This record gives sequence, C-alpha cells and structure tokens, in this order.
Amino acid sequence: MKTLFLTTLLVCWGAFSFSAPISIEENCSFVTSETLTLAQQLLYTLPEGMWRGTTRDGKEAAIQFTDSGEAYWFTFGRRGITDFQDYQWFVYAPTAETAVLELQKENGQATYAFEVKAECQSISLYNLQTGAQLVLGHDPASSEASLLEMKEMLDGKWENNTYPFDIKGIDGAYLKYRFYGTGKMERLCGTPEQTIRAVGEWHLSNDGQLLIMTFDDDATVIAEIKHLDMDELVLTHVLACEDERFATGRKDFFFNRQ
Repeated sequence: MKTLFLTTLLVCWGAFSFSAPISIEENCSFVTSETLTLAQQLLYTLPEGMWRGTTRDGKEAAIQFTDSGEAYWFTFGRRGITDFQDYQWFVYAPTAETAVLELQKENGQATYAFEVKAECQSISLYNLQTGAQLVLGHDPASSEASLLEMKEMLDGKWENNTYPFDIKGIDGAYLKYRFYGTGKMERLCGTPEQTIRAVGEWHLSNDGQLLIMTFDDDATVIAEIKHLDMDELVLTHVLACEDERFATGRKDFFFNRQ
C-alpha cells in the first residue's frame, strides 16, 4: 500500500516543477498555488497538524495524515478515545479543480471515498457512498522542538508504580515499557513467575497528546499522555493482553523512570 501511495504521490507531483511558488495565505492553514491542482495541494497540506471535526452522530473525530501514506482516525467520547482506525490514504484528481480522498484498509475490506472541498482553515469531506458530510478544521502541529523534547523524555525504561491490573491478588504483578529513541519499543507485563513480552514501534501524534504503539502482532494501542516529565509518566489507555489476568479496561497508569 505504501508503495502505491508513493507512486500516486510522484504521479501527482510530477506535473509541476518543485521550484513552483507555494504559499500559505495569511491566517490560512491551506496551501495555495496557481500552479497546483487541488489534489496536489492536499498532498502537501494534509500531513500538517491534525484535522478535527464532529461526525454525523455527534462524536468528536480527529484525523492525522502521515507523509508515509497512513491516516489515523481517532474518535473521542467524554472519557477520551473510544475508537481508532488505521487507513492508507490516497488523493487523485478527476479534474484540476476537484479532488477525491480515499481511505483504505490494508486488507482491502473497507474503502471510503470522499470528494474534498478546501477552505482557508478547513476541509469538507463528502462521502461519495452515503452523501454524509464531515467538516474538519485544521489544528496546527506542536513545534518540532516540543515533539523532539517529548521523544527524548520518553526514551528509556518505565515501570508502573501502582497495582496495574483489574484483577486483584496477583503477587508481584508489574507493567513495564521500554521506549527507544529509534522508534522501537518493548512492553513487559506479568509476575516474577511469568513474563509476557510484546515488541513493536511507537510514535507521537502531531499534537503531542497521543502515544501510538503498534505491536508486531498488528495490534495498535493509543494512549493519551496525561503527564510527562523526566521521571514521571501517566498514560491513559486500555491494556490488551493474551492472558486476561493482565488485561484491563480504560484506566490511568502511573509510571516512574527506572
């Protein structure tokens, strides 16, 4: 999928010179240029920051588009994240003035196509299958310096400092994370007699509020970062585990640096 996305990107961008003037109008987040089609402008603009709106059923939604072709769709409720979907995203241009955004699952089972209208600070997505409209406002990303500082603080070993699981009475129960500066990660949970290890990759959302953990078994965990400093970390998330004794509902986890 990523190869296809990059091919699409090259096809769309190949129609103009990279020296073409690109500008962002004053007080606007959307890139404008007389030399770019709407689809090309979307390819340039969508990976910047987060795009937030309210769905037809009244839920808050946020989408983060990445340069590598992934789109993370977060849905929020009163207590935080209620759903997460991971798509591959593509943009193509039926005409120079129109653009279609497609979201595809890697398994090919779900594909959503939207006609896109762009405004100064927002985009409108019109679902071509259902006719539903979703307006997404642009939320600028945290500064590169701020995100880098968070990544540097997360780098290291963290151990939960309270009883971590929902089922009580497991002697010596623990939960540990190890985040590497390379983007790799390791999670350990269990007891002195049993350790369950999971490995994967981690990165931050563009606004620095979410920690996205993708494990090698294709499971993805989204944790809200409630607090972070050099020695303390608070994450809110659902802990899934192959051993149900070590699984939890949504809760706050308090960690100290080891």
